[in-house]
Amino acid sequence: MKSKQLKLFTYLAFFIAIEIVLMLTPLGVVRATTLHIPVILAGILLGPKYGSIVGFVFGLLSLMINTFQPTLTSFVFSPFVTIGGTSGNFASLIVVFAPRIFLGFFSGWLYQFLFR
Repeated sequence: MKSKQLKLFTYLAFFIAIEIVLMLTPLGVVRATTLHIPVILAGILLGPKYGSIVGFVFGLLSLMINTFQPTLTSFVFSPFVTIGGTSGNFASLIVVFAPRIFLGFFSGWLYQFLFR
């Protein structure tokens, strides 16, 4: 039991580390993202619970990057950014966290539903 739990936590740490590396890797002048790929893989390989955790980390990293390196649309993802008189609010937190957590949960749940 402890060995299996340790293995899951190790994989979880691995996926979180991949998220951090992908966040710190620039893809050019456009802020395109590949951060959703580890979230989907974590949901499939580790299950909906751990996919949701990696999705939460994805949301947290998106919040941080849009707060500390704002672009024209950063107010959508961060309540702390004001651009041109338009500022983010509580809805920004819902936008940044809910879809990313749901992505990890749904990918894991769908995999379990279809293949087990």
